[in-house]
Amino acid sequence: MIPVEVSKHSIRRTNFNPNDNSDAIRIDLDLVEKAREQACIRQEACQQQAARRHNSKSRGRQEKLGRKGRKESSRPIERVHSGSEKRSSIVPTD
Repeated sequence: MIPVEVSKHSIRRTNFNPNDNSDAIRIDLDLVEKAREQACIRQEACQQQAARRHNSKSRGRQEKLGRKGRKESSRPIERVHSGSEKRSSIVPTD
């Protein structure tokens, strides 16, 4: 097959102006930045709304703290060995 050369340019190529092109690119970049800022604002609003909805439907836990400010369940467990029997017990911290 022999390639055919076309001497007629397309409408897009005949209407192209490099000066207008650079201005259009700058305008598009500004619009992209604005769209990105608006997307961040929408995302933050959605996250706040989801947090409000979650917090309104959930109840906080009342944790019992010991004397030193630790939770009761976080006390260390000591292994007590008596003969061949091994068992674990919670050691009170006072």
